[in-house]
Amino acid sequence: MIETKPTSICAVLAADDEDTKDAAAEFVRTLLRESGEQQLASETLKTFVEGSDFAESIRKRLAGLLRDDDGRVSRGAARTLLLAGETSDADLPLALIHRGEGWWEERVEVTKMLDDLRSRPLIGVAVMEALQQALWGADGERAWSAAVYLMDSGDRSTPGLARALLFAGLSEHRFDEDVESRIRVLLENPASRAASLDALRVALLRGEPGRMVNVASLLVLAGEPLHERILAEFDSEHITRRWPLTPLSALALSGRVEAARAAARVGGFKRLLNLIEAPADLQTVSNSEGPTLH
Repeated sequence: MIETKPTSICAVLAADDEDTKDAAAEFVRTLLRESGEQQLASETLKTFVEGSDFAESIRKRLAGLLRDDDGRVSRGAARTLLLAGETSDADLPLALIHRGEGWWEERVEVTKMLDDLRSRPLIGVAVMEALQQALWGADGERAWSAAVYLMDSGDRSTPGLARALLFAGLSEHRFDEDVESRIRVLLENPASRAASLDALRVALLRGEPGRMVNVASLLVLAGEPLHERILAEFDSEHITRRWPLTPLSALALSGRVEAARAAARVGGFKRLLNLIEAPADLQTVSNSEGPTLH
């Protein structure tokens, strides 16, 4: 069907009646999913947006798919529009960095496309604005993808990097080693340290008690005072029973065990005090399935 009647297919894609539009939409989505790996699908899409009387209508349809939940679809739409010379849509860069299924296989090509957009004087400004909006937006996946792309490009100073990593890392992505290592990099950079500390503080205050031990530990390692919220996190039954080495490691590495002992005693944080004063054999409980500091 693709090879024999491209003009007829274009007419179907641009049709107005609902049944035809639904069928056309699924057809386009199939092509977009395959366009990252199948040359025929990519060439067919190029024919639709460049060489037909319905190109403008089809481009609008593709623009509407830039925010599709399927990463292959949104990246395919962005790739097709960019190859056709479309660069003005603010959703283009966000579609390119949309992770999920197929991202790893397509990452080299889409990163080159995004780098190229950023290198253009006027378009580059719009791209950075779109990325910054994603960093501060309500979509955790987009925030995460924007932060990772910028950091992998060498950026350490764009406002919102730490916020985006923590926002996504404490929700869909969990607080995994990648989040932790990236936050550490930002804390070590003078240009991003203050904003990163503020992002950690906000995350600790807004997060679920007993689930913020990595955040509290990073703050302790960064020199944050041992205030009540940090001590309460370390004193959580969930932490002291399952992952006791995480707070102990943070306190030991920062040289603040004695300060924590005194603060726990004054504040009445009995579980934390017992943990600090536990015999050495109890402090070697495995953290094999929980958060760790590296």
